[in-house]
Amino acid sequence: MLVRKYSGEEIIRKAEAVLKECKDAGVYKRAMSVLLTARDGFEPQEAAQILGICLSTLTKYRKEFSLGTYNQPKSPKTSNSSHLTWEQEEEVLSALEERARRGEMTTVWQIKEEYEKATGFAVGKSTIYRFLERHGWRKIQPRPSHPKSNKEAGEEFKKNCRLPWRPSRKKPG
Repeated sequence: MLVRKYSGEEIIRKAEAVLKECKDAGVYKRAMSVLLTARDGFEPQEAAQILGICLSTLTKYRKEFSLGTYNQPKSPKTSNSSHLTWEQEEEVLSALEERARRGEMTTVWQIKEEYEKATGFAVGKSTIYRFLERHGWRKIQPRPSHPKSNKEAGEEFKKNCRLPWRPSRKKPG
């Protein structure tokens, strides 16, 4: 059974040493959670309030510090629904970029298929839109227009159209 050591001279010295070299806010809070409760004699509720965290987070921080897992690098969060790492997502996009360079059109459904191959399970279309937004891709498509439309006739119509809510330019009579 693993015994958690939240207090004692050894852990206080360790926390003080970490604070002197600390450059990360998360590591700082973990060390302070130990110092406030073990060295300064604050109750856990008071220490949590001083650090601006809830009591369960304070307990978690103290546990991480006593186990030595306080300084492990955390994976960067892209979003809660990210199923791949940033590098894996870039690999999926690089394959799509090659298609785009050849002049092929890429649709969301094609991107969705590639993404699902990489993850191994089905995802929603909104996941794909968030994925594209994370990587700075945007939807580019021409404005819709009828292939047989005549631009000159459209401009002429705009100039000479009598709108029902606007009075006629001609004076009556």
